[in-house]
Amino acid sequence: MNLQELIKNSNYTIYRFSKESRIPKTTLIDLCSGKTSIYKSQAITIKKIADTLGVSMEYIMSLENVNKDYLEFNIPDFLRDSIDKFNRNIKTSHYDIYYCTLQSDINVAEVEGYITANQAGVLRKKYLNIV
Repeated sequence: MNLQELIKNSNYTIYRFSKESRIPKTTLIDLCSGKTSIYKSQAITIKKIADTLGVSMEYIMSLENVNKDYLEFNIPDFLRDSIDKFNRNIKTSHYDIYYCTLQSDINVAEVEGYITANQAGVLRKKYLNIV
């Protein structure tokens, strides 16, 4: 479940939730769309969301963003190339080689600071099915 689904399942619109929680509507839209990471939000924002929904802050922090495609922008060329090669070879006998190469390249990009831990996690989950 993600924040947008949780708000909707609690019978709120973004507008009504914004008014009740006293969180700007644009902030909620950014959080629900994945444009802004829950992890980068101020604690007071997370507390307001949790209090309005009647859940813990930890639960809110565990939610996934709706759209994580933005996390694939601004990745280094070597990692983009590795993703492309992996995708082209999914159904070949060399799949395992490209799987391991992509996994290694994601790790290198994260350790060297080219991508964030959040980006690395999304890439691992999306391409390698590693949670």
